[in-house]
Amino acid sequence: MKVRIVLEDPAPEDLDRLRDFLAPYTPTVEIQHDDTWTTDRIERYFLALPPNAQRILEEAIARGGYVEAEALRGDDGAASLKGHSAGLKRVLDRGVREGWWPDTIAAPVQAQGPGFGKVVGYRITADLFDAFSDAVLSLPTNRRAILSQEITQRGPGVPWDAQLAVEVLGIHGLDTTPKGARAVLRHLAETGLIVKTDPNRAVYRLAADQ
Repeated sequence: MKVRIVLEDPAPEDLDRLRDFLAPYTPTVEIQHDDTWTTDRIERYFLALPPNAQRILEEAIARGGYVEAEALRGDDGAASLKGHSAGLKRVLDRGVREGWWPDTIAAPVQAQGPGFGKVVGYRITADLFDAFSDAVLSLPTNRRAILSQEITQRGPGVPWDAQLAVEVLGIHGLDTTPKGARAVLRHLAETGLIVKTDPNRAVYRLAADQ
């Protein structure tokens, strides 16, 4: 007989007691951590990040999973990125200490570069991108705030779709893929700011228009 135990967010002391209890049965018992990046975990991770690290994650999501280092250096390309990504690792480690997730959970963002400390960009692990994209874009991030302001200011009569959202955010220097724009619009609709006008297409209008 083989018994498999799956633990979800166990406190370290509880896990230690369980290991001690199961020690005599080690050959037949496997303790498997729940190391899935759930929506709650992603939101907790993102909100715990310092602003510079949040920007790395949000910019990578907005660009389809990868952001070049140069895109994070500001308009003149001269800003230093020193220490910007440190928060990504610190919060991951903090989550292990706090019992937010197990130590086996995958790091969601990987620095890209030739080594020797030089980073050319940051990439979200491919199998985590969809989950992180939807969860992070549902939060009150910069793109969501800017888009909601623009929708309100432009007022009644403007049909908002992914392409218009991409163009408007681009005016503010914020790159976004159509898929990311659709996610932002969808989450804004959940707040009641906009409503869908066509059940078969992602087209919205200011709720006051209806």
